[in-house]
Amino acid sequence: MSGRHENVIFSSDPVPKVDRRVIEDLKRKAAASPARTVRLCLHRSIDDPVQEMIIVHSHGAYIRPHKHDHETESFHVLDGAMLVVLLDDEGGEIERFRMADLSSGSPCVCRLATGRWHMMIPLTDQVVFLETTQGPFRGAEHNTFAPWAPSPDDGPGIVRFLKRYSQDPE
Repeated sequence: MSGRHENVIFSSDPVPKVDRRVIEDLKRKAAASPARTVRLCLHRSIDDPVQEMIIVHSHGAYIRPHKHDHETESFHVLDGAMLVVLLDDEGGEIERFRMADLSSGSPCVCRLATGRWHMMIPLTDQVVFLETTQGPFRGAEHNTFAPWAPSPDDGPGIVRFLKRYSQDPE
């Protein structure tokens, strides 16, 4: 693996393969990261038409509600569990569902259409999932962050905000 940014790693392998060793390494990196998250990009470039990433979110990571106006995305949980919350334009909850690995009995795969406000909340110490979306990655244009959600540097606001959404539906 080779890195370009502390929380974003691009695989240097011409045929990227992910096994337990790779996942455990990613979990260690996510736990040590101030953002409590890390992603391994399996695609070669931000310009690739298909973007596939193994993502680890540690408990306590704040994934600010966002939407993608130009891309669909899918999640496939490999290890652990997370809450996916779908929201309306004012931040009202539309739906929440638990995702976990296949053996859990919970959904392990979902696909979100463009324009859906959503956020993920780790329910276990760490959740590992494969995210697939359309490229190319457009930087600031890729995500539209919810104006009604706290910014990542608003610790007290995040705590208050997450209390509204973080109850596990099971």
